[in-house]
Amino acid sequence: MSCLDLTFRRYYGKEFKGALARGCERLGIRVTRTKPRHAWTNGFVERLQKTILHEHWRIAFRRQYFTGRRSLQELGGPVKIAKFSGEQLSLGWVNFVQFAALVSINLAFINLLPIPALDGGHLAFYAAEAVRRKPLGPRSQEWAFRTGIAFVLALMLFVTINDVASLSLFGS
Repeated sequence: MSCLDLTFRRYYGKEFKGALARGCERLGIRVTRTKPRHAWTNGFVERLQKTILHEHWRIAFRRQYFTGRRSLQELGGPVKIAKFSGEQLSLGWVNFVQFAALVSINLAFINLLPIPALDGGHLAFYAAEAVRRKPLGPRSQEWAFRTGIAFVLALMLFVTINDVASLSLFGS
């Protein structure tokens, strides 16, 4: 199925480009026939399905890292994100926006991991407090937060070294 590319010109001269065809998708926008009262729910459900599919892939990739079937050299930090962002931008705004959305969702997922320095760690402390009916002691919380921060900093250092080592400056 081919897409019909459109260019919209506003009265003040600004151009907007888009695509129009049944089943054609650009920027997550697709033209389909539906009743107006179902449009919002259909769009939400479809976007949710795609997000769940992407999360399933991410979880599978993480499992491969932990089982050793995927190399840790593939992990990337800010340098690789910037590199891939530039590559996606050179392919067009659609690819760049989709890549930025995936990076954002991935960071949200990482933030919810039960590492004490992150939001997921705070949620874990709240769950422990609900089960114990009293908060953890200040000393144990401090120890957990320091351990969590050390883990996050070690991970950041590892991926940054990975990024710099993978640059073409070093002949890789």
